[in-house]
Amino acid sequence: MLVSTKVIELKAPFKNTQQTQVVDLKNDSNSAIAFKVKTTAPKSYCVRPNSGVLKSNEQIQITIIFQGLSDEPQLGSKCKDKFLFVSVPCNEILDHKDVSSKWSELEAQNGGVSSDIKVKVVYDFGTMNTIAEKREEEIEQPVIENNIQRETLPVEKSIPVQDNKEIPPQQQQQQQLHSKEIIEENEIKPTITKTTPIAPPTSVPGKTSTSSNDTLFYIIALVLIIIAFLISLATPCGHIFCSKCLYRALASSNGNNGSTNSTNARNGLCPVCRNHVSYKDIVWLQVRIRQ
Repeated sequence: MLVSTKVIELKAPFKNTQQTQVVDLKNDSNSAIAFKVKTTAPKSYCVRPNSGVLKSNEQIQITIIFQGLSDEPQLGSKCKDKFLFVSVPCNEILDHKDVSSKWSELEAQNGGVSSDIKVKVVYDFGTMNTIAEKREEEIEQPVIENNIQRETLPVEKSIPVQDNKEIPPQQQQQQQLHSKEIIEENEIKPTITKTTPIAPPTSVPGKTSTSSNDTLFYIIALVLIIIAFLISLATPCGHIFCSKCLYRALASSNGNNGSTNSTNARNGLCPVCRNHVSYKDIVWLQVRIRQ
């Protein structure tokens, strides 16, 4: 038996998309054979026909329909699906519809020996890779433009150029002082922007910050946990409760509606395992806190 391909390629996308592959199957022996197509993923593929009979040198086309996946696989992942083309010698009179039902008899007649050919399934992520690369380029381009816009050069103030005429000494002194002031401003302004500290956010009176509220909540919870451990009781069955909860549970199990004053409330059932518990069997736990 000859199979036209050893690899079946499935192209992306794979989610909820059907793909059809055709495989040529040929009987190269001198006698008729019965063939059967098996797969490791029967829910993902539809094979037509999946069994039949081929005479000597006869050829048939097997159509494999991929049903699609529920989710897209990760880029670069390998497909674990495989196909197995099995054939055994048979009589030409055998009907195509009886191959599946009489397959075990055909293998027994041949001594349990059959001819097997494996075909692998491979994912082709070619289109998915190009889509991912285009998305990365689209994301990177606006970031580069923003960086270019932010890098603005400082603007220097131009000093007016005077004509080559004689200027009175008083006017010359004024121009020199003016130019010095401009130079000093250009030198001082960058340092001011760099060293100016950011003022902390002003707090509104009557409102506390979320961090202080969280800290207070954790402190209260810790105190309650310590108090619960200091007044804990243990039942003979090994379950631990606070005293108030255990007394009420024992009283309610006897139909006293949680009242611990009744004489009936001296005995009751454990809230966890429902074993009989008496007040005299309850053990007070002593918790020691190490410093």
